Amino acid sequence: MKYLKYSLLAPLIVIALAVNLSAAELSAEQLQKKEKYLMKFDVNNDKALSEAEFIAMTKAQFQKKKKAGWEVEGKKRFARNDANGDGKVTFAEWLKQQKKN
Repeated sequence: MKYLKYSLLAPLIVIALAVNLSAAELSAEQLQKKEKYLMKFDVNNDKALSEAEFIAMTKAQFQKKKKAGWEVEGKKRFARNDANGDGKVTFAEWLKQQKKN
């Protein structure tokens, strides 16, 4: 059910984002995979990650690689990704930051 509402919006988001990306960067399928990955950490289902949700994502990434320092790095990454300073990271904000790296 959680993904049903989301899956109805996903194609529109992907199309809007794809317009801003060159064809060589990411396919629609790659965008959908990235969006699905990010949104699996969206526990309150508001289509954006709070700082706590973003840090949980960073923790999962660091634990997978058996790295320490996930909390400090998560806070840094959150601040870098929250482009408009509203306390949430949307998929569009996250994707834009990913393109910079």
